[in-house]
Amino acid sequence: MNAHSIGIELDNPGKLSRAENGQWKSWFGGTYQPANVMVARHKHESVDSGWHIFPPKQLDAAIEVAAALHAKYRFLDILGHEDISPRRKTDPGPAFPLLSFRSRILGRE
Repeated sequence: MNAHSIGIELDNPGKLSRAENGQWKSWFGGTYQPANVMVARHKHESVDSGWHIFPPKQLDAAIEVAAALHAKYRFLDILGHEDISPRRKTDPGPAFPLLSFRSRILGRE
């Protein structure tokens, strides 16, 4: 798929686990306040996990980049890593508003 796609990289720790102190912890050791985390079930998993919320400024920047790329290349769809490689990837995860993002760029749902 890499030869036929364009990726937009977003900085996000992704799936988090709850630490004993009530904060959330990433696989690489970062800690996150509960106010910046949503609890949700990934579409390819059977249990809820914590997911770091994408900041509005980051989503706005991603929309701007994706809109410019779409104007140039007129791609047919927008997918996440989790759609391409569901057993290996979990990003962008349930905290990323993929349906509304796709709709904003492609003009459909």
